[in-house]
Amino acid sequence: MEKKHSTSFAWFISKCNQLYTNIQLTDVAICKVTKILEDEKQKDSTQLICDALGCNRDQYTKLKSPIAEYSEFVSKVRSDQAEFAIRQLYGYFANYLQNILSELYPYKPYLISQLNDDNASKQHLTYKEIIELQNYDNITKEIINRIFRAMENKRDTAGLIDKIIKSFKINVSDEITKKALCYFELRHLLVHHKGLADGDYVAKFKDYYKKQVIQPNKRIRTTYEVYRNAQSAIHKLCETIDSELYRIITIAQQE
Repeated sequence: MEKKHSTSFAWFISKCNQLYTNIQLTDVAICKVTKILEDEKQKDSTQLICDALGCNRDQYTKLKSPIAEYSEFVSKVRSDQAEFAIRQLYGYFANYLQNILSELYPYKPYLISQLNDDNASKQHLTYKEIIELQNYDNITKEIINRIFRAMENKRDTAGLIDKIIKSFKINVSDEITKKALCYFELRHLLVHHKGLADGDYVAKFKDYYKKQVIQPNKRIRTTYEVYRNAQSAIHKLCETIDSELYRIITIAQQE
C-alpha cells in the first residue's frame, strides 16, 4: 500500500492513540468508582471514601475524605484528567510541526530557514558553534530547533500555523483550522488564565461548546467530551497539513 503520510504524522498518531486509550480507561474507572461511592453513600453516609472503596487507609491517605464529599472529589479528578489530555495534545502537535520541518529540510532548506524572518541575524551560527556541532546532521537539527523555538516563543499558535500554511502554499480550510485553534487557545487559557474564558474566545468559539454555555470571566469546564472534540479537531488539522507536506516531500524525492 502506498504511503500517504510522513513519519512525523505516524509518531503523532501513535502518541494520540495512547493518550486516547489512557483517558478512556480513566474515564470508565471514574464512572465505576462514582457508582460504587453513590451506592455506599446510600448505605452509610458516615464512611470515608477509602473505606467505601475497600482500599488501605495508610497507602491511600488522600482518600480519607468523607464519602459525602465524593461528588466534588470525583468531578475534580475528571476535570483534571481532561485538562491534562488537552495540554498533551498541544504538545504532540507542536512536536509534529518541529519533526515534519526536519523531514522537509533536505528538500526545502532555504524555505525553512526563512520561516522565522524576524531578526534573522540572531539565527546565525558562529564558527565556534559550527565546530562544536561537528557534522551537518547536527547543524541541521540545531537550525530546525532555533527556527521552531523562535516561532513558538511568539506564543501565537494561529500565526505559527498560518506561517507554515502560507510558506508551503498548502490548502487547509478555514473551518478545520478554526476548530483546532478553539482547543489550542483553550490550552492557553488553562495554562495562563486558570481556564477563564475571555470575551474574544467566547465570541470566536462558543458554537463549538454544545453541552455548556461559556461566558467571559467564567471557567470553561474541561470534560471528557471537550477532550474528545479537541482530539478530533487537532487530528483533522494535523492530518490535512501532513497530507499536503508529505506530497511536497514525495514530489521532491522524485525530482
